[in-house]
Amino acid sequence: MATHTVDDNFLKITPRALGISLLFHLLLPILFVTSSKFEFSRFNTLKKKTAEEIYQSYVQVDVVALPEKVGMLDEFVDPSLPVVDKSKAPSVPEPPPTAEEVAPPKDAMTMPDPAEEAKKAEEAKKAEAARKEAEEKKKKELAKKEAERKKREADAKKAMEDLKARMERERAIKDLAGGKEGREAIKGNIPSKGTSTRGKTGDLAAQERYIATVKSAIKSNFNVFEWLKSKALKADVRIEISSTGAIVSRELVKSSGNARYDSAVLQSIDDTKQLPPPPEGTPIAEEGGATIGFTP
Repeated sequence: MATHTVDDNFLKITPRALGISLLFHLLLPILFVTSSKFEFSRFNTLKKKTAEEIYQSYVQVDVVALPEKVGMLDEFVDPSLPVVDKSKAPSVPEPPPTAEEVAPPKDAMTMPDPAEEAKKAEEAKKAEAARKEAEEKKKKELAKKEAERKKREADAKKAMEDLKARMERERAIKDLAGGKEGREAIKGNIPSKGTSTRGKTGDLAAQERYIATVKSAIKSNFNVFEWLKSKALKADVRIEISSTGAIVSRELVKSSGNARYDSAVLQSIDDTKQLPPPPEGTPIAEEGGATIGFTP
C-alpha cells in the first residue's frame, strides 16, 4: 500500500478549485465596501426621517395644543358683558411726533456758514484775478507781436530805401568818375562866388553836381524821426574831403536850432566815410572841402 505526504495532496489541487478560491478572495473586499456604503446610506436616511418626524410632531403638538390653551380663557370671561365690535370702536389717536422726529421742510431757509461764504468769496476772487492776469498776458503778447510786425515792415522799408539810395549814389559816382565832358568843362581859371562853397575857381556846374552827389550819399544814412522831417530845419556842416573821396573831418558851422537834427546830420556823415573823388579843378578839390547845407 502506497503512502502520500501532505505536499503531494497539496500539489494535486485542481486548477478549477484554485480559480474559485482566487475569485472568492477578490469578491470579498468588494462585498465589504458595498455593504459599508449601503449601511451608511441607510443610516443617513433613517436619521433624516427621524428628524422630520420629530419636527412634524413638534409642529402638530404646538398647533393642536393652542386652541386648548385659548379655550381655558373662557372661564375668566363674563358672558353677560356686551360683545364689542372692534371694527366700530374708536381709533386711538397716535401721539404727536417729537421735535427730533419732525424734519424741517426742504425749502426752509438756513443761515449761511460765514466761514464757507468767506472761502467761496476768496475762491471767486482768485479766479477773477487769474482771469484778468490771463487777459493781460494775452494783450501783451498781441502787442508784442504787433510791434514786431511793424518793426519788420519798417526794417524792410528802410532796407529798400537804402538800396535805392545806394544805387543812385553808385550811378552818380560812375557818372563823375567816367565822364570826360565834366572834366574838360571845369578846366581853366573861371572865377565863381558860389553860395555853398568857399572856392575861388572852378566850374560852378560841376561843383554843384558833386555837392548834390555828396548830399545824396550822406542822406542815404539819415536816421531822423518822422516828425522832424516835416520841420523847416537846415544844418550847415563844413566837410573836409581828400582827393580820393575819403571824409577827413566834419564840423557843424551853423546849427538848425534842433540838437537832435544836428546830431543826426553829423552821425550820417560819420556813417558815410567814403565819397567819390572831387572833380579836378573845382574849388572843393582845391580847398579840400566845402560847407554844405542839409535839410530833412
